[in-house]
Amino acid sequence: MSKVEAIELKEAGNKAFAEKDYLQALLNYTKAIKVDRNNASLWGNRAAAYYNLGIYEKAIEDSNYAIELQPKTSKFYWRKGISHLALGQNYAAKLAFQNGLRQEPGNDQLRKALDERQPGEPTYEGKLANLSWEQKREKAIELKDVGNKLFGSRKYNEAIAKYGEAIEMDPSDSIFYNNRAACYTEINKIDEAIKDCQFAIVLGDTNGVCNLGRTTNAEPRLQAKAYTRLGIAYEKKNQFKEAAQAYRDGLQFENSEPLQQKLAAVIKRV
Repeated sequence: MSKVEAIELKEAGNKAFAEKDYLQALLNYTKAIKVDRNNASLWGNRAAAYYNLGIYEKAIEDSNYAIELQPKTSKFYWRKGISHLALGQNYAAKLAFQNGLRQEPGNDQLRKALDERQPGEPTYEGKLANLSWEQKREKAIELKDVGNKLFGSRKYNEAIAKYGEAIEMDPSDSIFYNNRAACYTEINKIDEAIKDCQFAIVLGDTNGVCNLGRTTNAEPRLQAKAYTRLGIAYEKKNQFKEAAQAYRDGLQFENSEPLQQKLAAVIKRV
């Protein structure tokens, strides 16, 4: 891919973001970053997508990348600051706003953020509904376990609902998306399955572009599973070339015989 393609992906991400399809925006920005890692605006835009998905730690991480590449752009500090606020990290937010003002002393948005919290801006109480991270994480795991039991009973729609609730509690865990993708595949909602697989892959990526670092999502086995489910979904749409690529990508994480067999079979249909 070329930098021209990176620009096209960025524009596609911007369009999705404007339409409030933050997941699709995230996927497009991630693809663009892999082509043009030194583009600060890509990191900044993806930080905004993460923020709107409620994945505040990643929004902060991407903001830091953007700041490192382009330290004089005040909006990167703003995004970092409000992400800290969403996590209840008020002192870190204050530092981010102050650092932004050092770059642009006349920025009213940053100045007001230091003087008072603006109406409608995220607060720990509002965004996290008075639950600590540990409480939300524990609840998310419980919901996932219920979803798994429902999946085992072939109650796929009910399982989808439970995985969705788990995602609301902790949108950073790739397992929830991976499991929900399996449900979507079973009820033939293939586009939804593909999107969940893609998101699971983004969250589990360990190439330095997407790594949350605080869950076990980066395990090769989980990445291989996500790529396998992605390949199966593409096969159901008769998109055999895309399926083959998904299986190849999965083999990079787990060189298993079943995955080799899937790749060999789908290659015959390309």
